Amino acid sequence: MPAEGHIASTAADLASQVRARRVDPVAITSAALARIAGDSRALAAFRRVRRDEALAEAAALADRSDLGELALAGVPIAVKEVAAIAGECPAGESPSTAEPFAVDSDVVQRLRAAGAVLIGTTRTPQNCQFPMTDDADAIVANPWAPTYSAGGSSGGSAAAVAAGFVPLAHGTDAFGSIRMPAAMCGLVGISPGTGTVAAADAWQYSGLYRRIPRTCNSITRIPGPETAEDQKRQYRLRAAIRRSLPGSGSPMSALLVGLSAFSDEF
Repeated sequence: MPAEGHIASTAADLASQVRARRVDPVAITSAALARIAGDSRALAAFRRVRRDEALAEAAALADRSDLGELALAGVPIAVKEVAAIAGECPAGESPSTAEPFAVDSDVVQRLRAAGAVLIGTTRTPQNCQFPMTDDADAIVANPWAPTYSAGGSSGGSAAAVAAGFVPLAHGTDAFGSIRMPAAMCGLVGISPGTGTVAAADAWQYSGLYRRIPRTCNSITRIPGPETAEDQKRQYRLRAAIRRSLPGSGSPMSALLVGLSAFSDEF
């Protein structure tokens, strides 16, 4: 199969071919890397391309005795930079001064165990708090319409898939950070419910924001020492109700209700 064929294949198709040993995972990884190297859009989508590491990971797959059982065998995957990859630096920190991660996060360990090849880390906005992905170094544009945003905060991952660099990418989602970029880039984004993916390292975003309500609470009130009343408020249900269309004042026939549950665990 020619290199361009690998790029056009789905993740399921690539994994199936690798499991059957019809395609060398190194060839798949090399094709993805060539595509990334030849497209200027990759400079924004990726924080770092793990060229040497990815090729080594792909080569090691051929020696795995369980190759025929791996769900993501040989599939090149981009990982949102908030998830720890051993040897990579935390999001937003300079490689010259930051302490690299010593171990993989839970989600990265699972990707490796499933046979995925970690092709690189994808760009996020500062603190992953914005619905677009840009920083002092780059603006992640929508591959379908370069004058528009790819969304955020998983914009780098969405752009990497939409541009055809990888067939699959990792993202995280608390307030739409997978759903918005996926919709904006014409992709399918899956955001499992809070707590459905068990992980011990929720602080590294593997547990899908098991404690996100605490974060939400800190955003909606004035920062300061947490009081007993604050603790009580975390377990209340808040509702925001609109009776008119935003920006028009026109009445609606039905109510729009937005719910926010403040709790430490779901």
